[in-house]
Amino acid sequence: LPISDNYNQVVRKVDSSGTITTFASGFLSPYGVATDVSGNVYTVDYSACVVWKTTTSGGTSIVAGEQNQCGFNSDGVSATQSLLNYPVAVATDSLGNLYITDASNFRIRKVDLAGTISTVAGNGTQGCGTTGDGGQATAAPLCIELGGVALDAAGNLYIADDGLIRVVNSSGIIQ
Repeated sequence: LPISDNYNQVVRKVDSSGTITTFASGFLSPYGVATDVSGNVYTVDYSACVVWKTTTSGGTSIVAGEQNQCGFNSDGVSATQSLLNYPVAVATDSLGNLYITDASNFRIRKVDLAGTISTVAGNGTQGCGTTGDGGQATAAPLCIELGGVALDAAGNLYIADDGLIRVVNSSGIIQ
């Protein structure tokens, strides 16, 4: 089980016996962490505006964002050539796709298996509440400053959005 330790700029790991060890280090400000089905760990580095992947063999590389380059440039490009704007959370689905809460861009971004980034929720403007519910998730404003993200087995995407849990179904409709 990986745990981000922002204060010490590391990711810790808790094994089945309860022993805590440092799993990965060298982050500027680690926030959200997630593990994929292969055991790789993804770490959001908030202030560096990137997401790191640490493999089971210990290799670490950037999988989304450009280090210390915060902003938004486009979708449909390599995730390592895209810009993130203070990402805070990350999740993976059963296929290995990566979902990132791109907080200051008010979007949820997806990195597919080919390494291409796209927006799956949020239109880039801040809007708190349920505006956009019942429509395409990419047309809805989000208020996700520190919101988490998770997926269920059916492919529904859950977003913690300013005191609400919003759901984007597999058809891209937000509720």
